[in-house]
Amino acid sequence: MKKIEKIIPAVMVLLSIAGSFLFSSCDDVEEEEPKKPDIEIQENGISISFALDSNAKYINIFRKEILPSTATEEEIKANVELNIGEFIPKETATINSYTFTDTFLKSNTKYTYSVRYKHEKGFVYTGWSDWPVDSEEEDKTPPTTAYTTNSHLKFSKPENAYFEYSESTKCLFYKGDNLLEVAAFAGFEPCLCVSYTGSGGSVKRVFSIKDYCVKDETVEVDEDDDGVADATRSILLKADSKIDLRSLLTLDFFDKDIYIDGILYQQTDSTKKSYDKITWSQLCAVTVKAENEAGELEEIKTLKIEYNVNKDDSHDFSNYSGTRRL
Repeated sequence: MKKIEKIIPAVMVLLSIAGSFLFSSCDDVEEEEPKKPDIEIQENGISISFALDSNAKYINIFRKEILPSTATEEEIKANVELNIGEFIPKETATINSYTFTDTFLKSNTKYTYSVRYKHEKGFVYTGWSDWPVDSEEEDKTPPTTAYTTNSHLKFSKPENAYFEYSESTKCLFYKGDNLLEVAAFAGFEPCLCVSYTGSGGSVKRVFSIKDYCVKDETVEVDEDDDGVADATRSILLKADSKIDLRSLLTLDFFDKDIYIDGILYQQTDSTKKSYDKITWSQLCAVTVKAENEAGELEEIKTLKIEYNVNKDDSHDFSNYSGTRRL
């Protein structure tokens, strides 16, 4: 009995040590925040460098402006985070870091960047990058030759532009003056941005609408507002241009309340051995309207397309795999 009494305290000490180790190990399991990206000022933009994560299915780059201390409440509210690009690693990847050059910027403006890695169980975010300083610890001068107005960073939407949604055909019809291309995005394709709220959070994707756009039709425009047409721009959408959502969307967007967020430009570069790279412009929001019971047009926030809208069940779904989230 005395031997047992001597053994019990020793066992309790061992259990206490084991318990202490167990709880400290749980803390160590928490995933460490990856290193925030480094940025370098280029002549016409900003170069963002960040580490490769071999466990990531894809990586997104987010941007927001660094506002001055004198910024108004309206400017602070408008300074939203923008998803400007995506890297999709290939199995043949042989690099340990990525570089993304952001050129669609306002001149004399400072920006900060964050990177998001998509893991099997969720997202991992870096912190926001620091603005680079010189040898005197003074902020470096931001790019001065980048774009100067928001109209160069996204579609210049006419004031009277909106989408009219047809419940019977499940189509969007563009209404208003011609939607013109932006010269800065030559080589990009126009896309519709659509989203819904799922069990895992908001799902937002872009779908190419190039096949719904007007082809080989141009118009003369007055770029500098001096009353004289001085440029030729291509027409992308004109009044009554139709976008068939049943043919455009992927299966997971059916039978849900979906939002038409707007239109943007997208460019995909698949020429690299280690990754595919996607670049996006800023989003141009477009109002959606539909007829109410009185036959009048009114703005709607969401719309729903039922899967069984056609008896023949012959939807032409997009070939997008649906595995990524923007």
